[in-house]
Amino acid sequence: MNRQHRLRALAVIAVVAVAIWQAYPPSEKLLLGLDLQGGIQLVLQVETEKIFADSGSDLVDRVTEIVRSRIDEFGVREPMISRQGKNRVVVQLPGVTDRQRALSVVAKTAHPEFKLVAEGPEMESEGNLPEGYEHVKPADSASRESLLVGKTALLTRAHLKDALVGFDRYGHAMVQLEFDSRVDRAKAKALKY
Repeated sequence: MNRQHRLRALAVIAVVAVAIWQAYPPSEKLLLGLDLQGGIQLVLQVETEKIFADSGSDLVDRVTEIVRSRIDEFGVREPMISRQGKNRVVVQLPGVTDRQRALSVVAKTAHPEFKLVAEGPEMESEGNLPEGYEHVKPADSASRESLLVGKTALLTRAHLKDALVGFDRYGHAMVQLEFDSRVDRAKAKALKY
């Protein structure tokens, strides 16, 4: 009997030792919140009176998802992002101390614009830019050179009625854009080219 008790005791000690070894160091294994680690809490208020009436009742939920995707880019471990009341979004960023950077990432406003992109070297003769065009470096500039883009936008966010995430026939994610009736045929035709 004594031998069985000793084996059980050794097994329990081994399990406890492995558990302690797996949990060490605790600061890396345990996720500490704002109360223990410190950080930033932001309360964002969606200005619903500035939004079109036909934007839908899920506007604050959409804003919450947008903020969530921006925080994912920010690289915060275990952020807490939730809706509060009718028009507020609460963002908790444990471990973040740079308030200005957090505000610039979370509260920036997106302004989509659709401009014509000129193709072909014949558009630019002897280094002279055609009137109304400028050089723009794409976001993935490591792989591409600058593009020749029209200075004025054909469509802006004022023409955008709705934007939804959808999937094509192959299951790839895409953004479906719906424009309002103010988009005339000339602009739509110009976008095809």
